[in-house]
Amino acid sequence: MNRFLNIATISSIIWFGTAFLAWVKVTDPHSESVVTLGTLTGQELSTLSLLIPGIVFLMTLIARYQKLAKVLIPAAALIATAGIWFVYTSDWLSSSAVLELIAAQTGQASVTSFVLQNQSGVMIFVVIGAITVSLLTAATIQKPQKITARDSEVSGDSPTQELWDLQ
Repeated sequence: MNRFLNIATISSIIWFGTAFLAWVKVTDPHSESVVTLGTLTGQELSTLSLLIPGIVFLMTLIARYQKLAKVLIPAAALIATAGIWFVYTSDWLSSSAVLELIAAQTGQASVTSFVLQNQSGVMIFVVIGAITVSLLTAATIQKPQKITARDSEVSGDSPTQELWDLQ
């Protein structure tokens, strides 16, 4: 379980970083030339784009305690799946960040005549999230490794016993 869990932890850190990429570009197609009003990142559009990978990262760290791993790893996979689904199905045109950008640039409080163009950041977020979910699923399915005892534990002598004997 540790191998896939380690890779899933690294993947969730990378997934967290993809929320800072450009997700949408707001344009005004009705002007004389197509005017770009601005681009918005994932963390500007929705705080869940930062929260979900952060929660998954923390759950993978806590899952390193063997008693909680059987519960936390599948739960992290379900939370990550819900986060991917939320981002993939969201309508960003009705987001408050888009309304604020349009109001700041044009003074209009309506999004009816503006167009959002998806940037590559949204798909990178979804793909890295799907990779994280698949790694968490593999960590859940993988058989636990047996831990072998060290030589000192086999002989019955512990390092603290040797210290007591020396004194």
